[in-house]
Amino acid sequence: MPYSRSSSRKSFEGRVEALLEEANRAQKLSKSYPGIRDMVFQCAIFQTSAALEEYLKLLIEGWAFSLKQQNQGNLLPDLPKGFLVSRRLQKHFAQFAYTGDEAQLLKSIPREYQAWPVFDDRAPLPAYFDGKLLHEKSAYPSFKNLKRLFFRVGIDQFEGNMNRLIRGDMETLVEGFQSIRTALAHSAPPSLTIADVKKNLRDVIKLVSAIDRLFYGHVIKNGGSSCWT
Repeated sequence: MPYSRSSSRKSFEGRVEALLEEANRAQKLSKSYPGIRDMVFQCAIFQTSAALEEYLKLLIEGWAFSLKQQNQGNLLPDLPKGFLVSRRLQKHFAQFAYTGDEAQLLKSIPREYQAWPVFDDRAPLPAYFDGKLLHEKSAYPSFKNLKRLFFRVGIDQFEGNMNRLIRGDMETLVEGFQSIRTALAHSAPPSLTIADVKKNLRDVIKLVSAIDRLFYGHVIKNGGSSCWT
């Protein structure tokens, strides 16, 4: 089955194209209202970052929901299985590390019976399984979070695959955009030109295109075309 854009990518690109259009309109205010122009430019960067975060959440949640709805737990890769179980057990080992109470640890682990079905290909995915668990605290699109997020879902060569797809260095692209976003959040934000806005928004569109294609292949392998939304 040939690649087709996810609904999440379509929504993201529609939002960013609208921001680019608004930025072009604001450029015409450069002489009369430079302050308004600057605010529109800054808003375009912030809104693109927010749209990227939302795209990532919806992409992961859509796959997880389809796997669960279609009872395809046997197609869930080992890495997300390991992540899900580790999340269930972390609190118990953290408590043990703090108290040293081995008896309490041994009593608490068997109570996590809901964690074990993810390792049984014959069992349905447990009730607690959803995409929000997979992207928890990792949806903010920093380079580090992107690597962590896609490793959680089962893509262990994410950076190398992304570099190939964008034909460049993913880390440079992501951190370049995020450095501007961070600078704009300070009390004395840097000035942006319309060329800066266009370059940065186009860079993020390029990033999402590569993520979408890479994740498409992952979903086809781990769920099938019916899980690609």
